[in-house]
Amino acid sequence: MAFFDKLLGKGDDAPKKGSDQRVHERFPANGERVTMLRDGRATQHAFDLQDMSEGGFCLKGYDGEMKAGQYFEFRLTGAPDRGAPEADGFATVVRGFGEDKLACKFPPQPRLKKFMRDYLGL
Repeated sequence: MAFFDKLLGKGDDAPKKGSDQRVHERFPANGERVTMLRDGRATQHAFDLQDMSEGGFCLKGYDGEMKAGQYFEFRLTGAPDRGAPEADGFATVVRGFGEDKLACKFPPQPRLKKFMRDYLGL
């Protein structure tokens, strides 16, 4: 294996394409919602979460046309029984699957990462 392969995440410890290996542990959602934003303002597009992690989330009930590689701004609203804390951020679509789910990951965002770690108790 070449030295640069490890730097580029192509080493033996990198997740294999198509594998079920995850970078972050997933947590089932419990009433959390994501609202898509446009120019910092909420749109009418709000979705429940199926699951979440410190690195992303999966929307359920998604009926839009976003495709892998597209990014969007969002507002995450925590569960009502936890005081419904909110955090804004950006996500990149990883893939859509089924007819109503959209998997998304977060590009590096220190404030969002801290919020997710605190919220998930990590």
